[in-house]
Amino acid sequence: MLRLGAAILSPLRPRFDNNDPSQPHGQSARLLTTPVYTSISGQDYEPNEPPEDFARDAKMELMRRATDDLKGASQDAERSQLLADILHIMNTEPDTRDVFREMDGFLVTVNILSSLKPPSTSDIDDLLKNIFSVLAQSIHDHQENRAAFHVSPPSQVLHLISDAVSMQTLIGDLVLCGTLETLVSTNTTSITHVFGCLLAFAANDFALVHVFVGTEAVDQGDWDSIDAKVVNSIDVHSLVLHNAIGIVTILRLLHLTSPSTTHAVFKHLDRLVYSGHRNQALLNQSGIVGLLFHFLHTPPSFIPQSEMNSITKSLKRLLEMGAPLDESRIIFRSLLKPMDVTAGKAPELNPATLELLRSGMRASSKWPSFIGFGTGGDQRAGIDMPKCQLNGRTFPGSAGFTFLAWIYIENLPTQTSELQLLHAKSTGWPPRTLCSLKILGSGLLSYYTSSMREPTILEPLPQQPTTPTPSTSANFAVLPIGSATAPITSGSTLPTRRWIHITLVHHAPRAPHNVRVFLDGTLYAATTSPYPKTSPPPVSLFLGNDDPHPVAPPATTPSASPLLGSRLSLFGSGSRPRTPDPTPIIPPLIPPSIRLHNAPSNNSSGPVWFLASSHLLLQSLPNELPRLFFTLGPSYAGNLHDCLSKFLTYKASTSLNIGIQNQKPHSSQEGLGSLTKALNEGIDLKESHIAYSINPFAISEDEKGRCLLVTASRGGNGKEVEHGEVIGSTRVIKLTSLHAAAWDFGGAAVLLRLVELASTEQELVDALSVLADGLNASWQSSDDMERMGKYGNFQQYKPESSPKTRDGYTTLMAILRSKVQLVNMDVFHVLLEFLGVDFAAHENTTITNYAAYRIIALDFSFWSLLPPPLQRLHLAHFEMILLTSKFRHFNAKFRFVKFGAVKKLLFALQTTMYRNEMIPEVISALTGIARQSFSTEATIKPIVSFLAANLERQDPDNTSDNDATSLSSPALPFDKSIIQERAEQVLEAFVSILSSDAHMIKFKSALPAPRICLLLLGSKPTAVVAAQILNLVGLMMEKDSSYARKLELVSFWAVLREVLPGAWDPSVHVAAFDVLFGRASTGTTPLLSGTSKVVCAHIFPTILAALDHGLKIMLHGGPEGMPISGGSGLALSPTSAADSYTEVLAEELIELHSSSPSFRSLLQSKPVLSIFIKSARSFTMDVAQSDRTNPRITRISEKITHLALMCALDQSVDPQQKDELMQVMKISHYYPAEASSPSANTPQPVPSLLRRSMTFRQSLRFDSARAVDRSCVKALDRTNTWRQLIISAEQKRLRKAHQDQREYIRSLHRPEEWHEQLHSERGLWPKKQDLPLWRVDETEGPVRIRKKLQPELAAFYPAFDAQTSRTQDPAGAEMDTQSIMQPDAPPWQESYEYESMALDDDSRWVDDPGEDKNRRVRHELEPGDVVEEVRTVTRIVGVDASPGLLIVGRSHIYMMDGLVQDQSGDIIDARDAPKDVLSVPGTMLELDGRQVAQRWSIEQVSALSKRSYLFRDVALEIYFRDSRSILVVFSNKHDRQMLLGRLNAIRIQGLDDMAPGTPTPAKTGQLMALVGQKLPTFLAGDEIGTAQRRWQNREISNYTYLSLINQASGRTPNDLTQYPVFPWVLSDYTSESLDLTTRETFRDLSKPIGALTQAKREAAEVRYLNLEQVEEVPFHYGTHFSSSMIVSHFLIRMSPFSHYFKVLQGGDWDLPDRLFTDIKRAWDSASNDSRGDVRELIPEFYTCPEFLENLSRLDFGVQTSSSQKIDSVELPPWAKKDPLLFIDLHRQALESDYVSENLPAWIDLIWGYKQRSRDAINVFHPLSYEGAIDLDSISDNLQKEATAGIIHNFGQTPKKLFSLPHPPRHMDDRMYLPVGVPFGIPEDYHLLLQSPKPVRGMSDTVFKATVST
Repeated sequence: MLRLGAAILSPLRPRFDNNDPSQPHGQSARLLTTPVYTSISGQDYEPNEPPEDFARDAKMELMRRATDDLKGASQDAERSQLLADILHIMNTEPDTRDVFREMDGFLVTVNILSSLKPPSTSDIDDLLKNIFSVLAQSIHDHQENRAAFHVSPPSQVLHLISDAVSMQTLIGDLVLCGTLETLVSTNTTSITHVFGCLLAFAANDFALVHVFVGTEAVDQGDWDSIDAKVVNSIDVHSLVLHNAIGIVTILRLLHLTSPSTTHAVFKHLDRLVYSGHRNQALLNQSGIVGLLFHFLHTPPSFIPQSEMNSITKSLKRLLEMGAPLDESRIIFRSLLKPMDVTAGKAPELNPATLELLRSGMRASSKWPSFIGFGTGGDQRAGIDMPKCQLNGRTFPGSAGFTFLAWIYIENLPTQTSELQLLHAKSTGWPPRTLCSLKILGSGLLSYYTSSMREPTILEPLPQQPTTPTPSTSANFAVLPIGSATAPITSGSTLPTRRWIHITLVHHAPRAPHNVRVFLDGTLYAATTSPYPKTSPPPVSLFLGNDDPHPVAPPATTPSASPLLGSRLSLFGSGSRPRTPDPTPIIPPLIPPSIRLHNAPSNNSSGPVWFLASSHLLLQSLPNELPRLFFTLGPSYAGNLHDCLSKFLTYKASTSLNIGIQNQKPHSSQEGLGSLTKALNEGIDLKESHIAYSINPFAISEDEKGRCLLVTASRGGNGKEVEHGEVIGSTRVIKLTSLHAAAWDFGGAAVLLRLVELASTEQELVDALSVLADGLNASWQSSDDMERMGKYGNFQQYKPESSPKTRDGYTTLMAILRSKVQLVNMDVFHVLLEFLGVDFAAHENTTITNYAAYRIIALDFSFWSLLPPPLQRLHLAHFEMILLTSKFRHFNAKFRFVKFGAVKKLLFALQTTMYRNEMIPEVISALTGIARQSFSTEATIKPIVSFLAANLERQDPDNTSDNDATSLSSPALPFDKSIIQERAEQVLEAFVSILSSDAHMIKFKSALPAPRICLLLLGSKPTAVVAAQILNLVGLMMEKDSSYARKLELVSFWAVLREVLPGAWDPSVHVAAFDVLFGRASTGTTPLLSGTSKVVCAHIFPTILAALDHGLKIMLHGGPEGMPISGGSGLALSPTSAADSYTEVLAEELIELHSSSPSFRSLLQSKPVLSIFIKSARSFTMDVAQSDRTNPRITRISEKITHLALMCALDQSVDPQQKDELMQVMKISHYYPAEASSPSANTPQPVPSLLRRSMTFRQSLRFDSARAVDRSCVKALDRTNTWRQLIISAEQKRLRKAHQDQREYIRSLHRPEEWHEQLHSERGLWPKKQDLPLWRVDETEGPVRIRKKLQPELAAFYPAFDAQTSRTQDPAGAEMDTQSIMQPDAPPWQESYEYESMALDDDSRWVDDPGEDKNRRVRHELEPGDVVEEVRTVTRIVGVDASPGLLIVGRSHIYMMDGLVQDQSGDIIDARDAPKDVLSVPGTMLELDGRQVAQRWSIEQVSALSKRSYLFRDVALEIYFRDSRSILVVFSNKHDRQMLLGRLNAIRIQGLDDMAPGTPTPAKTGQLMALVGQKLPTFLAGDEIGTAQRRWQNREISNYTYLSLINQASGRTPNDLTQYPVFPWVLSDYTSESLDLTTRETFRDLSKPIGALTQAKREAAEVRYLNLEQVEEVPFHYGTHFSSSMIVSHFLIRMSPFSHYFKVLQGGDWDLPDRLFTDIKRAWDSASNDSRGDVRELIPEFYTCPEFLENLSRLDFGVQTSSSQKIDSVELPPWAKKDPLLFIDLHRQALESDYVSENLPAWIDLIWGYKQRSRDAINVFHPLSYEGAIDLDSISDNLQKEATAGIIHNFGQTPKKLFSLPHPPRHMDDRMYLPVGVPFGIPEDYHLLLQSPKPVRGMSDTVFKATVST
């Protein structure tokens, strides 16, 4: 802790003194006959004040003299008495406090403290008390004094406190702390007395001095007595903190006290933080949060462990208001435990800090920054704007005015006082009140204007039912927009202890109810009032209470001394007379009876209320806008001119949307239009109509400590205009909530990182809670979360070419998938509550976060991984949203209709995503969603398509190889019958939905219902399908009887007669008779239905056919393969089931015939009766001939005979048919013998074996006696064709959905760098490492200089498990669609005809199969972009070659590594591709490295250059406007030309569509633009000439010219084999200074680097002759001047070149002696060594000093010769060991006159006519020259690889550019310059260098800098 000691201050003299310093002490206090005062500026003045102020002036003189006497007093008693006199003067005349400050009173008091000496006495205790009393009174409600007390002390004491550990910046706290610590440690006073004085100082109540007395030595068991004393000693409800610095000082001195006193301190603190929000806010700003967190995070030994719970409780309470930003940073940084970088472990969370942050984050959103009023003894507290100019307008204006305010009423005023919100009065004489708005003690509003005789009490309107809207947050309710009802009951008071929004709108005079008050956006009160008289500017405005009230002295003021009392008697009373307020007195507002009614009890001195923001607008606003202002919340601090929608949080936006939808019928179009405009553009409000806009951030302190309200407007002197001042007991509290701090520290990435690092269930719950609360409370973080992949808080620093990353919610799902094992019920609740589910009140559930809900709640593949209980809860929450919630219509209409939830659930049903036991819940969720979002595209068509593709029953024996439904993925152990069962359940749900009239109408209008019934029925329906189709038919006919005819037109009844009998069971039985009698049912009608009237006779033949089918099965067993199941689910044998069903059916027919006349009429019809006769005759004859009789057959035979008898007895039956019926009865009773020889006309039973071998259509025609309607056969054929079409489309759709799901999961498991910035050097959680690692960025500067370094961050990737979704390939997804007949018309097209299938362009059901090929990469595309061209390329980066896809879209171009196209055009992984697809000779493919995807907009494409790679003209270099480029290699010229043509076409089209003023992309060929721009272009021949002429004229530098010809010859930084080449220009690397004026300093540029010495020339010529002699192509040098190894050799110390070097060296460094360690050594090797070193330089030798330093501290080993460890490069002596100086001088050498004169000779050697000159000794290996060999002509792959390897490793000679000698440079600047250019423009090389690095750090402040010339 800080110790200042007794010598903190030397004896002080006053800053100004009227007396002779030589006089003895005491004589200076004499009273002057003519007082002469000295101001702060030191100028004397004589008083010129009225007589009534004489007493005040005298007291000021007394204060001056008392303070001066205090400086010289040495005795403690004398000091104490003088301090008591000073305090008395301050209490009687507050203005004397200015004199105390001017007389250095604060330093005097601190000096007294520091000079106190032991032993401890009562005089010292009294003196200490008086010191703090004076300090407290001097700064009480005095901004200047408070600022002076907190300002930095003089420079002589700065060194004493520089080492103090401070949690905040108030220096006064440190001085007090250090001084008091010295007093206690030297036993000058007791710690309890110090604590009591500090507490009294904090509260400005010195009755609290003794509260800590007696707490020093109390045993822990007796601490309850301390608690009781604390509770009894202070009434926290009336305690008001003024100087929270006192509390902080107490906490800092805790190390000096006992545990029992420490307990008392924390007990007091606990009560203080809960005593009121004002006290809480002051403590929050004092730095106490950081101090308490320090105690909690690293507990000191002097704090008992038992106090940690109390500290945690107090800290949580304080964090409800946030914390200062520095302290919040400490808390956030402590969330992670220290990282062990060397161990390679991921960071770990600190659970205690995380739980603390969760508590604070949840509550901190409730409290914005605010201005506190009425918090002291002075009721005159507020914001005074005495001369508000109103932008030159009158008040009120002709357009009305609007007052807006966010207020928080801590307690209402008493019945005899008022709380004034606004008081406007004129400044002319006499002043008059223009308007006044007050809150009365009764809690009602009072409004007064100059046109009223007396104020109007605004009574709340009667309460009426209101339309529900969801609440936006817990601290203020949301009410309907524009509602005419109040949110509170009639006659009740304004709400207290929560933030409320008040809007007062005073319309123009002629408007009805022209005064309207809105409370929380809802109309609260309305009245009619005359319009007030206007007043010209300026106008006086006051917010708060401006009633004058003298400051009463505290009750415990020490008594004045007799001497001071005698002085006061000379000047009269100490109270200053006040001038009466000339404002007319307002009549009493309310009768006394009302004032006394329901008066609230209040222990404080007055009303306490807070103001978050306020606006006064000089125009009236529509009724709809107050709701918007309320929805913005109290934290909004704008001027209403912005697009307001972006300031809305998720909940606020949802609430506003619901309110708008609810109020559309009741609001005018104009009002809704103004609301819409305000959301999108801001309020239609001129800036001149804003009288003021007040919020805490608009108030700033001046140099005197005054809080001034300023605006952006400026006066004539250019300074900001002061509008007002904060006066009285008003505090400006600027809070920083925790969610705002999180945004400042990194936005959504900070919150996501916490979730990612959670390793336990509780940590995951806490982290998700922090994330949810942070996003719900902050529109900035929520916006960042949505756009995290492109516009996130850190993405703004990334170039446009950065890989497209996931949005925040997708990243969250990726994290949650890796933590499935941690997801429990609490996690589920947090997630769903974040999305809008209210588990406490289900009826309030609303989807508030559209983006998050779509990604999180509808990711069924994730939820299916959770335990079954959580799966059920997840599926059940849809019911809460769509059925239980009051806002279900909003959820369905404006949310679910856009989600595609039905399609996602249908996809889930076709996979193994959910287990079978969960399918009922899935179907239930699907039903609820479909019921509420029943639209054509979202629900109806997807369900019908799913049912049509999966309901049809397939027989394995009859399924052909081309049947689409029989082919399933071999990887999927999924039975097709399971999908069919699920489809049946979906059908049941669908039919139940259609039982609603509204849904049925939508269904009929969306699709042709008769055809859909026929389609879903199929040719082999199961009992479930048949029953549900019949129920559907019954529902349609119930709504419209004409549907029977429509069904007949599509042959539905004929098909039904053929297919239904095989599916007959009790449910089908009931459904069939329901249709017959018109009973819409779902299977609940009793089997025997009694008397009914026949409605649909079309189905009766089907019923008879079912009877016939059952009779035959009874005798012959029926066709096998038709399983029959009982209605109860019990499996029955075919015979027993048929017996049961047939007997019931026969009984039903008999019963109906006897009871229903309409039914009897059916059997009177000749065609119908003939069916029955045929069936009965066949059955009776079979029975007669069969020996398989049993009692049941006998009973059924009797019933059939009985029914035949009943029909025969009917008089209406045709006589002929009567005879046939009688014949049936005769066969049954009297002809058993003749039955042994059946007649030829009797149908023979079909053997079962033969039936099993027949198809369905063959079985229909087998029985010649059974005539099948041709229309039935035709309808069945057509329906099967339709079904195949739907199956094909569904399989495509299913395959696409599965591919999307697979790619989505793959993208979730792809690591990303979204959190790297958080762990960077300046991030929130920096990694602790010795030095940062840097790498060369791809960004290029002028003339392609690459010198930008960026941190090389090691990403902390989440440890994703291999576990993915159980989603497998759906059944039938990989099917053969080519062999399936695909008609063009969909089945729901009414005009479809079997004979002529007209082509119908209906893309809703038949997708383009070609689109599937690019589907895998669509998630990487920008929204709305369409793929135009895709080519497989190899991206060259240095020496690495990464295969990938170059994709050209309509709006963007993409480079995606790791993906290629196979020969069929499908996109596959590069590692799975055949070798010929990746064939780029000579490249080293990188398939295991990190795969990235980059994208650029088409407008960003600056230029395109065809390039060669390994002398193959198949490469393309693309330049972008973000100063980046990529080099890609195609497999052949054709692919490059196709993509180049498409890209150029899109760019040209984009130029045509480009708006005027848009920058036009650079065209190829503009070389000279390269000089002043960063973007290079390809160099054509004529441009080389232009560049050459400009170089000759000295318009461009040598460096620029060399860069241009490097670019023109195909050299590029992207390819190390073709890296730009620069010359050695110096030969002097030994001198202490570099002389650029002598030729000996330079290298001979006319000779190659390999021929500079005689020895090297001879060696080269010998090599050439020797090769000639052996008849090989001769050359001088076996090595090259530029290669990938040479470039990596020079740049070995910089990443990524250090990586390239290791790649070329086989994974390790070279021998230490062969590395680049010394520039002189490298020059000697290249110029003198005859062993073949002929390397030239690279551009970095002239631009980049960093490549010479070992910044990454790489370990290269030890040199053998010197035994020194290799580090940075050794520089020449003239570089002074400074790499920057070396680059500077080296660049000067390059631009020198010698090099300019001789550079053409070197250019001739590299690019010119001497490129292959034998005479110039400049011939290299033939394979290094372009055109020497054609790789594509080599057929042998091994030979091709070997040749390419030689070219790649040896080096490539640049393309020849000049065939004639290069012209020289003009050395005379003036002679050859263009017209109008008076001087040459030599390029200043300093402009191409980075800003100079500092020589060394400077710890002292530089006060003055002198430059000598």
